Formats: sequence, C-alpha cells, structure tokens
Amino acid sequence: EDLATISAAIVYAHIHVPLTTVTKTAHRLLELVAKERAGRDALACQVFKPGGIQLTWSMPWQSMLEVEGGHPTLLDEVLWRFRENSEDPSQFSSKFFYKARDTFELLTDRNGRMLLSDEEVKSVMVAEYMANREVDWPREWEQARREQEAICRVRRLLALCTERVRLINESGKPRIVPTGGLNVDGALLVRFLAQKGMD
Repeated sequence: EDLATISAAIVYAHIHVPLTTVTKTAHRLLELVAKERAGRDALACQVFKPGGIQLTWSMPWQSMLEVEGGHPTLLDEVLWRFRENSEDPSQFSSKFFYKARDTFELLTDRNGRMLLSDEEVKSVMVAEYMANREVDWPREWEQARREQEAICRVRRLLALCTERVRLINESGKPRIVPTGGLNVDGALLVRFLAQKGMD
C-alpha cells in the first residue's frame, strides 16, 4: 500500500528578520535538511534570531509519531514531560536544557557521534537532570519515584535528539536508521518552544 508522504520545514523567526530571508531559509531547510539529511518524509525546524540561525533539528515523521501517552508527536510528548506533566510554561526547568549543549559535547565526538553506549549516555543525562535544583518534584514523591520519572523524561528526550535518516530498501520499503549521532538542537528546540521563544 502506497501512503502519501510529506517533507516539511518550520522556521521560527524573530520579527526583525526580513521575510525574504525567512523564505529562502525555509526553502534551504526543506531541501537540505528535511529531504537530504533526514531522507524525505521528515520535519525540519530552525530557530532564526537577528544574530542568525540558533538551532537546526530534523526527524523522519515515522519517528516523530512513535509516542507514549497519546501525544500527537514525540516533540509534544517531550515538552509535556519536561513541564512536569503540565501545560503551564512556568513549570519548565530551562537550566537543564541550557547545560545540555555542554553535556552533549562531552558525550559526542566532533561529528556528533556518541562516545558512550546508549545506557551510559542516559545515565549521565539522568544524573545531570537529578542534580538540577530547578526541577519542582511533587513533595509526596519519594527519591525512587523521582529517579524513575527522570529516567523516563531523559529517555524520551534522547529519542528526540537521536539523529535518524529514512532510507528506502531494494524492495522500495522505507526504514528508519539511527545515524549514531546526538543532536543537542532537539533539546534546545524543546527549551525554545517551552518558553514560547522568550529567552
């Protein structure tokens, strides 16, 4: 059965970035990132501020739709989880995401490939998250429950940050293949969206 596919590009641009620049950026993002890097049938996002492009992230739709808890996309799910399961943006802890770039640099080589196993990366990120004093855990939660929730949140965040490409096999069937890289821009996009672009 042939299903329709779509590659899409979203540019979150500051109001002072000229519209023609945003349009050209969106076309490049669609062609070079959503279609070429992610392998088509993918979503690519960029944040463009007056100083230039701040982040670039992409993911095949098939991976974006692998969600837990009935959320529309993986991005929606991760946003909800890190808002402490709330729709209130004030519940979002941005310090962890701000430090994520430094942490990811320690965990990856120059090409963004992981230097540690998936489990080791998850353990490091969970430790960073648990050390963050901004996280507002419910008072009735014991340490074990907090750790369990931290593991779940970090696992889903790493799913969002794991780079993947959509490939077509010899029989014409698509398959999603992890590239072995982590893209911190997935975490930074979550931070940007949680703060509604205000930082």
